[in-house]
Amino acid sequence: MSGFARFCPRAARRLAAALLCLVALPPAAALTVLYSASLNGNLDGCDCKSTPRAGLAARAAWLRSYPQRQPALLVDAGDLLDVVPDPELAREILESYDELGYDAVAVGDQDFSNGAQALASWRGHSALHAHNLVLCLEERCIFFDPEPLVFSKGDEKVGLLTLLDPRVFALYPEELRRSLKLEEPGLAAAPLVCALRAQSVDWIVVLYHGPLREAERLARQVPGIDLIVVGHEQRLVPPRRVNGALLVSPGEEGNRLGLLTLRKDARGRARSTHEFRLFRFDRDPRDPQILGRLERYRRKLRDSLKPAP
Repeated sequence: MSGFARFCPRAARRLAAALLCLVALPPAAALTVLYSASLNGNLDGCDCKSTPRAGLAARAAWLRSYPQRQPALLVDAGDLLDVVPDPELAREILESYDELGYDAVAVGDQDFSNGAQALASWRGHSALHAHNLVLCLEERCIFFDPEPLVFSKGDEKVGLLTLLDPRVFALYPEELRRSLKLEEPGLAAAPLVCALRAQSVDWIVVLYHGPLREAERLARQVPGIDLIVVGHEQRLVPPRRVNGALLVSPGEEGNRLGLLTLRKDARGRARSTHEFRLFRFDRDPRDPQILGRLERYRRKLRDSLKPAP
């Protein structure tokens, strides 16, 4: 018998019982989040030295081969589209995101590039969401998303909301700004987070399209958020904790996919593992379905440029 067991038999028995309980505990459930942002209209990519772009074709090939894709939450923090109006390219990108199974995509400022009316037409027909956005068109105003989203991912129940920061429109034309109303993210988020907690979700995820400092302010203002995925500034931000929330951002030109796994320990404290998957145009496989869409888009573009007979 060890010295500890001989002199503290009761404590030794309690320790042994506690160890048996720990051994008997089932493995903690976990949530895997795959996140991207700032595609900027790049179905294809390029190996340009100044701004290399992998393109959606490379990311799509990886996503289709990822073995744990189904139980993972797949999200994007916005700016899918090019800054130049291009309805055909927008359609190909939005349909590609739907085919890839994106659960939610935050509306970014560039996603207004085809106009507020076009954005309104995609509402309910794509993965685009914005929970603090009201669109006012032809004397009629509509909430883009009145209710937060809830997903079941394996054994985990996830609440999700998307927020668009009004500051990103500071340099946009007055005509566009008149067609939208944006509630301050903190004011919009507080009741939505409460509503999600009332539904006993395991995790609350926010897709935030706006400045990183404002996302940090949201984390301080609204307790109860587990993860904030930030888009717009194209900054590469590994996980950092602000008031209990993890903040992440995948960087420039849609070249990276973040892989984050969240779990809670026996005391309910959140723990995480994380990595970035960097895609390169000259190295990574490219998805045949995206390449088919790209060729169709280019064919339509060529046809539109032909002189009328």
